[in-house]
Formats: sequence, structure tokens, C-alpha cells
Amino acid sequence: MYSIIDALQIAQDNAKAFSMLSGRPDLRWCRSGGPLRCFEVKAPGNKPTADQLAFRDGIKAVGGLWASIDEIDAIEAQFRTRGYAL
Repeated sequence: MYSIIDALQIAQDNAKAFSMLSGRPDLRWCRSGGPLRCFEVKAPGNKPTADQLAFRDGIKAVGGLWASIDEIDAIEAQFRTRGYAL
């Protein structure tokens, strides 16, 4: 199993700290024993940037969950599909 440090290195080479990463998702959390979960919140109709997609690929490569959402209904749907009640 990879550590969060491995995930950060995959997301962007030579990063010095998590807060400095370009493309870092807006919402992030991790429960004990669970994967890192990330949401990129976009204005309606906007798409993730190349940096955000690179970060997504790094997170997914180490078993994390990542989603881009642009409306509140999408946020609720993402939580429900992962088994979280709102």
C-alpha cells in the first residue's frame, strides 16, 4: 500500500508540501484505514485543469477517490454512491 507521500509524489514531482501543489483538490479527507477522498468543486460548466487532472491521476494511482463536481446535486450523488448519508 502506498502512503500519502507516494500519492503526492505521483501527483507532482518535487513537491515540497501538500499545500504547495498545483491542482490540489478543494475538498480532501481521509478516514483511518480508508483511502484519501477528494472533490474538485467547479463553477457550473467548468472542467478541471491539466494540473487538477494530473493530481487526480496520482490520487487514483494509489487507490484514492477523486471526483469533479459542478453542482450541489452532483455532490450529493457522489456521497450517496459511496454510502454516506447526508
